[in-house]
Amino acid sequence: MRLARYRRLTVSWREPAPARSSSPLHCATKYEVPVTLQVVVKLPLGLQASASLDAHEGAHRLRTRAIPSSIAGVSSTVIMLQRRGDLDRLPSVTILDARVQKEFSFGRGARLGIFLDALNLNNENAPQSVVQANVTSSSYQFQQSFVAPRRFMLSGKFSF
Repeated sequence: MRLARYRRLTVSWREPAPARSSSPLHCATKYEVPVTLQVVVKLPLGLQASASLDAHEGAHRLRTRAIPSSIAGVSSTVIMLQRRGDLDRLPSVTILDARVQKEFSFGRGARLGIFLDALNLNNENAPQSVVQANVTSSSYQFQQSFVAPRRFMLSGKFSF
């Protein structure tokens, strides 16, 4: 099968941004450089295929300690035990998504589009965060919020 032509090829380097953190101690001392590659091609038989590759580093691991209000004099005092980036990171994430679509035209401007999406084709399961960064917690550094597993979706769009 021969590809008809490339319609669009996009490569983007998003501006470096601080690693994601749900912690109120968010300070940006090291940055991640995410990469996104998107390709759209027109295939024979009126099909269109597209793919998106997204790769980025995992978030920084943090070690924190809650200071009792009896010592700090203020409630909810949390300190970082190391600078961000001194500890390692969560695993990096690479996700590949793909789509095949076909559009049908009917009389009077009506159109039907059928889409088949394949999400997370490489079945990445990297954790996105940890339960607790506090070193005295029983759930310290337990990984959570994993990338959703490989899945397929069939969808459609009707316009008139």
